[in-house]
Amino acid sequence: MKFEKLSEPIMKISKKLSFTKKIGEPPGSLTYTGESGKRSLKLELIQYSHDNLEIQVFNDLKPLSEKIRKDYVNWIHTNNLSDTTIIESIGNLFNIHTLTLEDILDTDHLPKIEQTDNYLFLTLKLIGLAENNAPTENHVSLVLGNNILLSFADSDEDIFNILKFRLESQKNKARTKNADYLFYLILDLLVDRYYIAFDKIYSDLENIENLLIEDFSLNRIRAIHNIKKKLSFLRKSLIPLEKSVILILKDEYDLIEDQNEIYFRDVWDHLIQLIQMHDSCREFVSSLLELNGTNLSNSMNQTMKILTVITTIFIPLTFIAGVYGMNFHHMPELSWKYGYFYVLLLMVIIVIFMMIVMKKKGFFK
Repeated sequence: MKFEKLSEPIMKISKKLSFTKKIGEPPGSLTYTGESGKRSLKLELIQYSHDNLEIQVFNDLKPLSEKIRKDYVNWIHTNNLSDTTIIESIGNLFNIHTLTLEDILDTDHLPKIEQTDNYLFLTLKLIGLAENNAPTENHVSLVLGNNILLSFADSDEDIFNILKFRLESQKNKARTKNADYLFYLILDLLVDRYYIAFDKIYSDLENIENLLIEDFSLNRIRAIHNIKKKLSFLRKSLIPLEKSVILILKDEYDLIEDQNEIYFRDVWDHLIQLIQMHDSCREFVSSLLELNGTNLSNSMNQTMKILTVITTIFIPLTFIAGVYGMNFHHMPELSWKYGYFYVLLLMVIIVIFMMIVMKKKGFFK
């Protein structure tokens, strides 16, 4: 059975069980916490300078290491985190600390940034949309060195295809800059993916609002609650990422040139906008919950109103039927030939009279 086909409760349990893979292991243990599956290893080397761009794909680290050039920006992308051996080999080749490698393999790790003596490490989430328009996330890690940028993604998707296409143009600003600018471009690309998710969520909220206004008899609490969970899901990754970018702006990281800090400030502005969009959506959800509750109250009031009308009409009819249902011998109307029809006619007249009165009182509006 595929993981996507599991019921929602089982999916939640499976997600929680991924944390247990690391319990009891010493710090720096290289344990992949994501979903195990068949995925072929692909090491992609993108090298560029102002005059040249080369893209090569390898299945082994050794031939790739021989192609690295110091006069080029070297971007190495790895798509398979489940192969801990290759991750360890990359760490040995570029002198990456085992604690950093542990964070790279921890697919549940929240976004964070940290610097060592020879590299800058950032881990964050790639946001996407599933077939049911639910937001998804993939673990992405970036390691910035001198003219070296390593990217690790727990996905077979070519998530940087647009960026590679832009690098093919010699007019692109990145072709004249160092690896820290490429670091910014990747970060900016991943942050922009949040806009897609929020646009879809806001569209869903507007649709629910229209449904609540058009038909107040149905309870939309499940749909509203699902969107609330989506917002919590996005906030979990968005807030730590915003704090990480603030650290880039506040701390003087040696690997990021001062002239490029303005670009990271632009990313921070985008994150602030996204947080504001999240807060707006949360307020929208709160208003929809109030509207849904009001609709349910109105629906209940309408039901009670109908029952009240029916009860009001039948009270005098019940009284008449009760009076003539008594078993006394000396009741003159019981021996009347047309008494039965008289009582029925009286009941009809009473019903018509009460309907007219209630209509004038506005009971049927």
